[in-house]
Amino acid sequence: AEVVMCSFDPQILSPRLLFECFLAMHDPTIVRAHGKRAQKTGQYRSCIFVYDEDSLSLAQLTLKDCTKQLAKVLSTEVRRLPETSFWIAENRHQRHDERVKSKDENDKKTLGFQQWLLEYGRRSASIWGSSE
Repeated sequence: AEVVMCSFDPQILSPRLLFECFLAMHDPTIVRAHGKRAQKTGQYRSCIFVYDEDSLSLAQLTLKDCTKQLAKVLSTEVRRLPETSFWIAENRHQRHDERVKSKDENDKKTLGFQQWLLEYGRRSASIWGSSE
């Protein structure tokens, strides 16, 4: 899995909202099929890694609520890890789309924040319901 570490101030952004945003920006019901050409065999999977029991419980509750709302089983995994188990990837794995020019014009590039909102922030199938 490719992982992003999120550092945030819980007084400004609640962990619950962060988990909900994560679940809303992709389809958490798909098993190992996140990726450009993945057909249920992709290298990407939906995971939430946390460092403490409170975050673990909250992530599990968020998944449970999302499962009820979507009426589908989620494939998203939740695991508690020691704080020392996150490693920054080597430079060759950083900012891939900016470094590598795709030969396939249909490949999507990494979206900027505004493009991401247009693409994912108003999906009709969001866990928050319709975009209306």
